Formats: sequence, C-alpha cells, structure tokens
Amino acid sequence: MRACDGCTLCCKVIGVREINKPRGRWCDHCDVSKGCSIHSISPAACKAYACRFQVDPELDENWRPSKCGLVINTDRRRVVVNVDTSQPDAWRKEPFYSTLKRWSRTALPGWPVYVSIGDEIIAVFPDRDVQMTPRTPA
Repeated sequence: MRACDGCTLCCKVIGVREINKPRGRWCDHCDVSKGCSIHSISPAACKAYACRFQVDPELDENWRPSKCGLVINTDRRRVVVNVDTSQPDAWRKEPFYSTLKRWSRTALPGWPVYVSIGDEIIAVFPDRDVQMTPRTPA
C-alpha cells in the first residue's frame, strides 16, 4: 500500500458523520500538509480509510489525490470519485475522464461511477453523464 506522503485531500472532500464533517470542507482536525491532528482518537472510518490510489498499483502518480484533485473510493457496490471543490472539472480531464468511462463499463457493469463535488452528484455511464443533484452554485 502506498503512503499518503503529505496528501490530505480526503480530509477535505469526504464527509465524516461521526464528527459532523461535511463533504467539500477541510476537517478542523487536519493539518493540511501533515495529516490528522487527532489520529489516535479519530473516527474508525478515518483510521481505516485508504483511497484507491493507495491500494491500486495500476494508478500512476498522476492519480495521487493531491496532484489530480480526485479521491477515489471503491467498494463492492460502487466507485465514487470525490472531487476537490476548488477544482470542480478535474474529473473531466484526461486521463481521468476516459478511465471513469472505462470503469463504468467494466468495474460493475450496469452501475455508473459516481462523481461527488461537494453536494453535487453526477452519475457517469459509458454513454452519458447524468446530473443526479442540482448543480452547486459557482
């Protein structure tokens, strides 16, 4: 598994219910270049978390969240791409967009890849992108 190496983007883009931390906002406990300041007592979800970049050797350094603005979660039911709200179009850039399209065809056939930008959700299918929630105001 790859180390975070100073990347803390998950602490911004992912919501954590246990500490009422919303998506798209830096966690109050995050030291942006170092990590969690309360890691020893942080929620279990935070302690156990590993983004796809950390565990998928097929993703090269271009996919490092702090570099591309994307934090990817994968579980048995779906792929969710959490996008840094300061880079809302990062997921549409290459090689990311074509990879998301490929994942929507192959990872879980019939299921889209979900793109989350703050409270905005977009379902990425092989042949189209579907806005699931109202667009977040710019």
